[in-house]
Amino acid sequence: MLASAERPAEVASALRGRIDRELASVLDAGAAVALVNYPNIGNLGDAAIWLGARAALDRRGVEIAYECEPAAYRRASLARAIGERGTILLQGGGNLGDLYPGGQQAVREAVLRDFRRARVIQLPQSVWFRRRRPRERFARLAAAHADFTLVVRERASLARARDELGIEARLWPDLAFALGPLPRPAPPRTEIFWLARTGAERRHDAPRPAAGLAVGDYPTGREQRRGGGGRRMAVALAANRSITWAVRRSPLAGRALRGPQDALYHAIARRRVELAASFASRGEVLVTDRYHGHALALLMGIPTVLLDNSYGKNRALFEAWTHRFAIARWAETPAEALRVARELAAHE
Repeated sequence: MLASAERPAEVASALRGRIDRELASVLDAGAAVALVNYPNIGNLGDAAIWLGARAALDRRGVEIAYECEPAAYRRASLARAIGERGTILLQGGGNLGDLYPGGQQAVREAVLRDFRRARVIQLPQSVWFRRRRPRERFARLAAAHADFTLVVRERASLARARDELGIEARLWPDLAFALGPLPRPAPPRTEIFWLARTGAERRHDAPRPAAGLAVGDYPTGREQRRGGGGRRMAVALAANRSITWAVRRSPLAGRALRGPQDALYHAIARRRVELAASFASRGEVLVTDRYHGHALALLMGIPTVLLDNSYGKNRALFEAWTHRFAIARWAETPAEALRVARELAAHE
């Protein structure tokens, strides 16, 4: 029997409680805020962060006066909603840096420029700059801001914030853990499922499928728009795209369409998390280099083996938080991951 501190549901609840306490230390109950950088991107894990953030804010009784995805950001609309000195929350995740220079990072920097007197809180992020100029630009924006709080989600980013950006950041768990324990959506289809990421953060190649081993990845953003996440999500994405186009053209449209767009944000994020959970639960054991596949599996009580991404983010997050789960394992190589996964499956 597992020691009580290692039981998945208890660790998940403890992490959720830590997030709630940290949020209470920076936001008063009943506060009105803007939540900027809704992650309308193909990576399903970012939707888990957003849903976790909304769940924690709801528990705190915080009012969301304004929210937007990067494509819909407009300074005038945000100022109208919260004023020049209001509180702006920036979406958490793993994109503070120059690995993904457009989208959320561009809006993050725009907010720091556009609202120098506002209270700006960057929710838990991983920090990673490869080049000097983007790093120095962001450091200047942060230093020039009157009230900027940077929250990170692992100690490597805590050190980078201090040493590279000159910021004394705060350390919180990744906000996906604000969801707390989750039910498993369906029985496993195979012994081991290998959720293998593609793109800029990939470090390891996945093995080929074999008996008892299935391999796959999330549908891309394009595939989701074409129905790869189900017809309802494709319809919701098309509707949201139309609203975002209207908001970009007219501030009046932004005010009129805020309610429908908020509803679409929720519907799309929920469906994306459901889809991510369906992938994370395909095997009796999950092997992955996608951190939120790992996190969702743990929240569902599914044994998981985590491999690193391209710049060490996964290891830093594992060492900070998820090593506490008795069903979580770390592997340095695909061969080790497969061996450990088979050992875990044999005990299931």
